[in-house]
Amino acid sequence: MLSLRRTGILFMALVLCLILVLPSVSCGQDKYPTKGVELVIPWGPGGLSDVSGRIFAHELSKLLNVTFTPVNKPGGSGFVGANYVAHHAKIDGYSLLANTQGSMIMAALTLPDPPFDVLRDFVPICIFTFSPSILFVRKDSPLKTLEDLVAEAKKNPGKLKYATAGVGITEHLNVIQLENGAKIRVTNIPYKSGGEVVTSTMGGHSDFGSIGLVAVGNQVAAGEVRGLAFSNKKRVPVLPDVPTLLEKFPSEFFFINWAGLFAPKGVAPSVVDVLVRASEKVMKSQEFITRIEKTGASVEYLSPEDTRKLIENEKKVAEKIIKDKGLSQK
Repeated sequence: MLSLRRTGILFMALVLCLILVLPSVSCGQDKYPTKGVELVIPWGPGGLSDVSGRIFAHELSKLLNVTFTPVNKPGGSGFVGANYVAHHAKIDGYSLLANTQGSMIMAALTLPDPPFDVLRDFVPICIFTFSPSILFVRKDSPLKTLEDLVAEAKKNPGKLKYATAGVGITEHLNVIQLENGAKIRVTNIPYKSGGEVVTSTMGGHSDFGSIGLVAVGNQVAAGEVRGLAFSNKKRVPVLPDVPTLLEKFPSEFFFINWAGLFAPKGVAPSVVDVLVRASEKVMKSQEFITRIEKTGASVEYLSPEDTRKLIENEKKVAEKIIKDKGLSQK
């Protein structure tokens, strides 16, 4: 009798503990974020996801009252950092990814066994900035215009070298589209970051560079490098004298790069909801828009559903270009 009584007391104590503990766990989840968040940028300093990602992180920090800390993890066309968030970081919302179109979509299509799939392994939260690619040269380059570049490439097929931040990424595919439209051949030199692309081109190690405007906009505006053409549909207001590739080759498709926020698949829906709502508020704030536009990029809010549709559509277009060029190792 005493044993049964003691067992009953222990059972009631266990139930009481569960009642007390479970609500506190739920509340802890509802209050996300309660501590600092690691924002992994899978590129070195100076590229689109680094420059705009740091602005975005700063605004999210102010809004959510915790620190969103940008952490650079460059390498492998953005694969090193993206793979870390997808498969090695805790799936709790405290390790997020700020990555580009070129890495999340294009570069992964070139590998036989990519370490992640953008829609299988990640939850797209938002695209926080759009930035056209720009073809640019050092200020003393003999290539003064896009026509000069095309003419030189036709005279010496394969001789002109251009720098990009990786194989198969947006800026690489845009040059491939230029090659198709102009019937030329040039040689890609892939680097690990947009900053290295700028340094290589300014230093004369490459004849021209292809990079997101955010990475080199200040140098173009200051006259340290010269812009030859944008991938935009329209000219960029901050640099109205630089033409678009479509003005010269209207039949080709040129990508407009973007940087977006991603959470690893499996993150709690409540966490995703907080991030989506906070991201929308940031992107619709005039302060954020002004800061991004000063870099030469733009802000256009897309819902998570529209973000997913954009990714799906661009993946189809990129897959065809990569296959036709023979870049895929599959």
